[in-house]
Amino acid sequence: MYYEDYLRYHKWRTASDDWRYNKVNKVKIICEGLESLPDELRYLCWHGYPLKSLPLKFNPEHLVDLEMPHSKLQHLRKDTKFLGKKLRRIDLGGCRQLTEVLDLSQAINLDRMELGCCSSLTKFPKISSNATLTRLCLTETGIEEVPYSAIKSLSKIVKLYMGSNKRLRNLPSMRHLTSLEKLDLSGCSNITEFPEISGAITDLYLRETSIEEVPYLAIKSLSKIVSLNFSSNTRLKNLPSMRHLTSLETLCLDGCSNITEFPEISGAITFLYLSGTAIEEVPYSAIKSLSKIVELDMRSNTRLRNLPSMCHLTSLQLLNLKGCSNITEFPDVSGEIAILHLSETGIEEVPSFVGRLTNHLDLTLMHCKRLKKVSSSIFQLKLGWGGLDLSGCSKLESFPEVLENEGMLPSSIELLNGIRQLYMRYCKNLESLPNSLCNLSKLEMLGLCGCPGVEKMLENVLLSSPSGLRSLKGLDLSECNMEVLPTALSRLSSLDSLYLRGNEFESLSLELFTSLRKLDISNCKRLRYLQDFPLPSRLEVFVAGNCTSLETGSSMKIDLPPNWYNDKFVGFAMCIVASCKPSNHIVLVSYVKCECKIKDPDCDGQYITFRFPNIVIEHPKSDHVFIKSIMPSSVRVSSESDYSKVFDMTDPIFNPENSFSWQKARFRFSTSESCCKVKSHDVIGKEEEEDCYSESEVSTLCRSGQGRPKVR
Repeated sequence: MYYEDYLRYHKWRTASDDWRYNKVNKVKIICEGLESLPDELRYLCWHGYPLKSLPLKFNPEHLVDLEMPHSKLQHLRKDTKFLGKKLRRIDLGGCRQLTEVLDLSQAINLDRMELGCCSSLTKFPKISSNATLTRLCLTETGIEEVPYSAIKSLSKIVKLYMGSNKRLRNLPSMRHLTSLEKLDLSGCSNITEFPEISGAITDLYLRETSIEEVPYLAIKSLSKIVSLNFSSNTRLKNLPSMRHLTSLETLCLDGCSNITEFPEISGAITFLYLSGTAIEEVPYSAIKSLSKIVELDMRSNTRLRNLPSMCHLTSLQLLNLKGCSNITEFPDVSGEIAILHLSETGIEEVPSFVGRLTNHLDLTLMHCKRLKKVSSSIFQLKLGWGGLDLSGCSKLESFPEVLENEGMLPSSIELLNGIRQLYMRYCKNLESLPNSLCNLSKLEMLGLCGCPGVEKMLENVLLSSPSGLRSLKGLDLSECNMEVLPTALSRLSSLDSLYLRGNEFESLSLELFTSLRKLDISNCKRLRYLQDFPLPSRLEVFVAGNCTSLETGSSMKIDLPPNWYNDKFVGFAMCIVASCKPSNHIVLVSYVKCECKIKDPDCDGQYITFRFPNIVIEHPKSDHVFIKSIMPSSVRVSSESDYSKVFDMTDPIFNPENSFSWQKARFRFSTSESCCKVKSHDVIGKEEEEDCYSESEVSTLCRSGQGRPKVR
């Protein structure tokens, strides 16, 4: 044991760690038989101290700071008057076995005491009436009562935290605590009366208490109150007038479901939170004086009707009316508004005066089921980072258009030239996208989730402007019932996040999406395979959950020489190595499936798909090598997913006089059982049957890795 002024058995934690919420890792210290600590100690820091009390032979008269959170202490020591006059700080937070803190009457210089999360502590600590204690934390303890004799000694207390004490009953009068500025009783569900406190209080937190009424006499003296929080107090009825509380800046009544009237407050209020109340009306007389208000949150007030004009509230930056289903009119707000949340309201029209909202506005109108019309003045908006969200507006059939001097009817969405995010999710009636969408040079995120037929709309838009949407980084095409991914998406050179959840793909090619960093194909239940392996090299996040039909397999690309499909072509030779492992269930037969797609490299939309006969693996328990010659007569050509047509070199599509050059081929191998995987493979085109590779030659090429696709 080292005898020093500072004795540390410390458990490292970062500055962001909070002992109230984080479990501290155990440090094993052999300290059985610990009988003493040096009397010269000034700072004792031992996180996770493993014994029930401190040594009896330790005299702490020089101790200034005691820091022992998350310890197994049950008490500091049996003897009274244990801690001396020099002690300034005690931190025993998280000592869940601590049952008592004995006489602190000698600790007259004690400034801070942390006893939060000491769940076995049932008695309020005895503190010297001469103590200079300014901060006391007793959150999440087992204290049921605070005697007046114990609290009257806290004459210098500034911050008192007693939140989440479920057993704590009403407190005695604290009017004499004229230094008390912050009192937190949040989560004390047995508190039923508004506390008697002095007018010095600035922050009062009474969340999740059972207070039913706030007497006018109790609140009128709180002349310095800055923040008052009653959130989630479901028993609280309407408040008395608080117009005289000219220091009050923040009032929170979120979740107070018995509040039916808009509170009477002074014009000094800055932040007013009234979500989840039962307020039905906001009188103009109540709101006209709120000249300093910055945020007004009234979301989820299902009884709230249309608001009076607020265009004079020039300080208002955020108005949240989300879920106020009885709001049918667009609110009349100042042009300085920055964030306007109107999702899930009953608004039917975005009126023309929206054009005077001059700030960089984030406008959210998600799931406004009654919204039918958007005024063309919306194009005068300067949209912020949150952009414009019209997702789920199922009755919105089209976007507005404006006439130009030439008398043309252009697609006027391009006038939103500063928009960065545009969401139009679940717009079931959407039939077309304007070509001018490509002129949104700053658009970074486009959300079209749940818009059926969107693949054709996007294809047309992107083909109309090859250089359009160059800034687009994210694209959400989830739940659009797509069977084929639009090839024109490859023109989006900046695209790094692609969301394709819940579509109807059977196969998916990512060959042209080389810049992707995030890909989500989850819930594509018909998807059987991805055509391109490996996946894009820059891909960082790949989500494919619940793709129940997805097969494990392998693929390869080959280049075929010009006119390989001449009269001498007789088929393909291939070598396949399948690796099989014993399965937990009996597998009698597995199949190796092979499919080939031959395309014109100069024309993305032209390709032919061949399906080869399955290769049977009987009793798959070990590796298998297969060498096969595939003749044209056994190859089936897909026609609208129907593999019924025999491959025919005389087909007009292979005519040298047409414009197609079938020189790119991709072979895809997969297995029918998860216990088998295709380990390696090679493919060779064959001419002149008598000049074909022998099986031994093909096998050698496959093993050596030198076999390259070619025609001989």
